[in-house]
Amino acid sequence: MDRLLQALPLYSEEDDLREEIAESELLLCLPGEGGTAMLMCVRRAFEACALLDQRLLGLGKWAFVSFPAALFGYSLLQTLATPGQQIFESDYWRTDQSTTREEQRALLKQIETRRVRLHPTKSAKPIRYVFVAWGLIRLGGKFLLHHREDRTRTELKNYVLPGGRFKPGDLPVESQTPNALRQLHVTRSSLAIGALPRTLERELQEELALCVGEDYQATFRVVLDPYRRVEGTENKHSYTEYLLELYDISLTPEGEAQLLEVIADSGEKLVWFSVEDLVDPTGRTDGKRAFVDALGQHFGRQLSEFLEATPSSSTVPFRFKTRAEAVELPAHHDEPVLVGETGKERPRHVGFTEDGHALLMLIAAHAKGLEIDPTAGHVRLLPGGWVNAESDSARSALEELQSLLAAENLPLLQRVREQFVRLSVVPEFLFFDEGVFGYQLHPQTASKGALELQLKLSSSVWSSAITRSVSIPLTANMFRSLQTIAEGGVGPGDLERFGYSDETMKKNCKEMLDDKTRPFGLRKLVRQSGKQYQIGVNRRET
Repeated sequence: MDRLLQALPLYSEEDDLREEIAESELLLCLPGEGGTAMLMCVRRAFEACALLDQRLLGLGKWAFVSFPAALFGYSLLQTLATPGQQIFESDYWRTDQSTTREEQRALLKQIETRRVRLHPTKSAKPIRYVFVAWGLIRLGGKFLLHHREDRTRTELKNYVLPGGRFKPGDLPVESQTPNALRQLHVTRSSLAIGALPRTLERELQEELALCVGEDYQATFRVVLDPYRRVEGTENKHSYTEYLLELYDISLTPEGEAQLLEVIADSGEKLVWFSVEDLVDPTGRTDGKRAFVDALGQHFGRQLSEFLEATPSSSTVPFRFKTRAEAVELPAHHDEPVLVGETGKERPRHVGFTEDGHALLMLIAAHAKGLEIDPTAGHVRLLPGGWVNAESDSARSALEELQSLLAAENLPLLQRVREQFVRLSVVPEFLFFDEGVFGYQLHPQTASKGALELQLKLSSSVWSSAITRSVSIPLTANMFRSLQTIAEGGVGPGDLERFGYSDETMKKNCKEMLDDKTRPFGLRKLVRQSGKQYQIGVNRRET
C-alpha cells in the first residue's frame, strides 16, 4: 500500500500541472492477484468520490481532477497504508455526546443524500428499515399528534401520530436473538410486522399512559406502501424505508378521561390537527407541521377522504341526542333553557348565576366549534367539546352549575375527573336563544342578495366576547320576501307576488336558511306565528 501511495499521480497546488500515470504502472507496485484486487478497490473508492478524471481513466490512465481531489485521495490512501491509523476516535460512533451526534448526523445526511441523488439508475437501496405502528385518535374532528424526538429542529415537520417504531424487544422472548436481525433488516419483514400490535401497545403506554383493553381498543385500518426517504432522528439519518401500519383507536370512557388528563399536563408535546392541517403542507396556522408524508404518498388526493372516514375515538354517549331532545340555551342567566323539537319546546327554569351561565355558554360555544379566546389560567379548550376547568374558581362555578342543573333534573353536563366537562348534547341539536343573534340584509344585484347573520356572546371572567358571522347567499325572491317580512304584517298569501306559496316558503327557508343557520346555533330565522311570518332575530343597522 505504501508503494501505491508513492506511485499515485501528483497535482500542483498552483497552475494546474498534473501527472497522468498508466494503470499498468500502478499494478507493478502491487504484484500478484491480491495486488490487482487491492488496486481495483482503491480505484472504485476514488471513482465513488469523483476524484479521478473519467476520460483518462477510460484510456487506462489515472489523474486527479483537482488539487483538493488529490489531497482527499492521498489522505484516504495514507490512512489505509498506516497500521493503527484512524479517522475517528475509537469511541466516536458509540459516544452519546450531543456535539458528536450532530457531527454524525451531518456526515450521514450528506453521504446518504448524495448516494441517493447520484445513483446511476435512480434506484438506491435503503440501508435502514423502520417498522412503525400509528394510532388514529380523533376527537371532535381533530387528530392527536405528538412531538418527535428531534424537538430542537423547528424547521422540520416535527409532529407525528401517536405510536412509534418497532423494537426487537417487541418480539416474543424466544425471537429476541441475534439470528433475528437478518429477518428484520429487509423490506416488509414479516417478523417485524407481526410484532407491530405489541409496538403500538408499548408506545401508547409510554406516550399517553393508555393501557390496551382497559383504556382503548385498537382496530387495524391499513398498511401503507413502503415509504423511502433520507430521514431519521438525531444520528440515525440515512436512506430509510418506512413501513407503517395504522390502527383506529376507540377509547373507553375511562381511557378518554385518562387521555384528557395526560394532554392537560403535556404542554406543547401533544397537539391537535384538523384534517386541513394534516393535508396542508404548511400545517397549522401557528407553524406546527405534521410529518405524515407517507400518508400523502399512499393516498394522494384521497388523503382527506381517508381522514374524514376515520371514526371518532370517543365512546362517551350523549344524553340529549335526538331532535325531540334538542336544547336551546338562554341569552341571559335569568331565562329558561328550552328543551324539545322546534315548535314544541318546553321551558326549564334553572336559575343560573351570571358566572355559571357564562361558563355554560362558553362550553356550548366550544361544542359548536366557535372560535374562543379563553382566559388563561381559568379554562382550557380540548377537542371533542371538552373544557378543562383549571382554576379553583372555574371548578367551583362548574360545581354550582351542575348542582343547579341536577335540581331541575336537567343533566346537560358530563364531567370526568372533576375538572373536565362537556355538554351532553349532540352538537347538531344544540342551539342558542335568538337574542344572541343579529342580522343584516345586503342587496347585491337585481338577481341576488345576502343575509349576514351575527352571533355575539358577551365577555365574562372566563373568556373574551365570542363573536362570529356568516354570509348566506339569497335569491332575489327570497331577499325581497325577507325584506317584506321584516317590515311586519306579512302572512303566507302576501308572498305570492314573489312566487312563494306557503309550502314553497317553508321549503326554501329550510334549504336556503335553516340548513345554514343551525350549524351556527340558530334553530330558525323565520317562524310563523298565527297567520304571520316573523324574524325572531333582531335586525341590525348597517
